[in-house]
Amino acid sequence: MKYMIFCHNGWGDFSYKRMLKLLPDRDEVLVVGEVMEKDEQDYDVCSISLTNMLSLDLTEYTTIVCSPYWLKTVNSLHPRYMIALLERCPDDQDAEMWNKYSELLAAQADIVGTASERIYLEQCLRREGIFLLSGESLLTYGMVNHRHDTLFLNDYEMIWFEALSSMNKGERFEQWTSVQWEIRCKYYVDLVATYPFHATISYLAATYLYLLGRSSDAGMYLVNSFEQMVLHDYLDCLESHYRFLSSMAAQVGDLEKAIRIYAVSVYSEEDQMKVIEMRNWLEHGKDDLVKAEIFRLNEDYASAIRTLKPLNTSESKSLLRDNYVQTYRYEDVLRLKEEGSLSHEKDSEISLVDSLLIRGTIHMLHNRPYEAVTAILTATTVELSALRWLSEMSSYEESAERMLRSIAYES
Repeated sequence: MKYMIFCHNGWGDFSYKRMLKLLPDRDEVLVVGEVMEKDEQDYDVCSISLTNMLSLDLTEYTTIVCSPYWLKTVNSLHPRYMIALLERCPDDQDAEMWNKYSELLAAQADIVGTASERIYLEQCLRREGIFLLSGESLLTYGMVNHRHDTLFLNDYEMIWFEALSSMNKGERFEQWTSVQWEIRCKYYVDLVATYPFHATISYLAATYLYLLGRSSDAGMYLVNSFEQMVLHDYLDCLESHYRFLSSMAAQVGDLEKAIRIYAVSVYSEEDQMKVIEMRNWLEHGKDDLVKAEIFRLNEDYASAIRTLKPLNTSESKSLLRDNYVQTYRYEDVLRLKEEGSLSHEKDSEISLVDSLLIRGTIHMLHNRPYEAVTAILTATTVELSALRWLSEMSSYEESAERMLRSIAYES
């Protein structure tokens, strides 16, 4: 397997150098930009200039992408697989734009890794195939031979190696996400025994139990976390903590309880109308819609999507579209629209604008500038505020060009 690495600020800032030795079936590993000769030898990689990289057939390569500003370049090269390594926003970048396009990178990648547990958990609630590339365990979970070295693996390295191996074989790798959840769950549950009054530790234990589908066990830890937050005068936790209980109730099928808990946490008229709508769904036997909407309101878009995908009503497709928008799965949004799955009522002028803006973003990220600008300008004929997307696209292009110039200068 051939790999090509696209760093953000060059090889010196690449945080996963040891992991390169764990790449399964590795053959050639190229790094776009300059790499010191010693590092080339130590990590068995070769540097390649931006110009020479563009002359290669990347359909033979798996790309490892560490910056959302590479997305346009990598998409145009059609790699065999794309691995996204998500990073926190660098200090010199616009956080809003970095985070948005990191979401788009994750949505288009075949597999996603990150060393940040916060980013990891956020992504676990958005999509499949997310892996944490850090941990605390000192135990050995296997070994890999690389050249003349024998590398003893910790838990997350073993899981990452096995997941990549499955991907390379064209096999499903989601079972390895469950293995990692089990390991992280045990870590935090054991930690709660030592620190029983620590709100964050209890919350994380509850989160991993929830991801594993064990809400009946998770509730106790979440209630403990909520109580500790209140005792320490963090009074804004009704929505961030208590509402999470509604998602747990939905997971075990107690939808009346789920709606009741959610209703306690709402204030606005819009949220109160949402409660009325869900109660109406429940009365008419639309249990899956209630469940999916409770998940979405708790930002568990992945569970909402899994619930809605098997359904085939206009109402469910509209809700599915909303979840795709929230998770930046823009191609899926357009697919639903092109299938004619949305009702005329839902396909309003605002939906038309959204669809054009989404289409424009896709065109831009696939290096089709004329089509991108045409879609955005068409959207402005309906809603003038769509012009801000042109500004955002221009800012993205500038950031990407600046990164490309720095890589070309290094080379």
